[in-house]
Amino acid sequence: YKVLITAAESKNFYEAARKLGLSQGAVSVKLKSLEARCPLPIFVVRGKKKVLTLYGKELCEIAKGQMDAYAKRLER
Repeated sequence: YKVLITAAESKNFYEAARKLGLSQGAVSVKLKSLEARCPLPIFVVRGKKKVLTLYGKELCEIAKGQMDAYAKRLER
């Protein structure tokens, strides 16, 4: 989920890849793999940009909550 969150919070997949220390291709592959397991699209293409769908935004919020919960458990 870290790739999804970072991609959602970045201007583009290149920036997300740089933040994650991955290639842009690796980010795309990970997001395509995640999307293949989901019942609805996470991203749509608008012009030259990929943007989150409503489903993608909800999934991202759920992922953030799970990451936060995991981080709190690690602190204990």
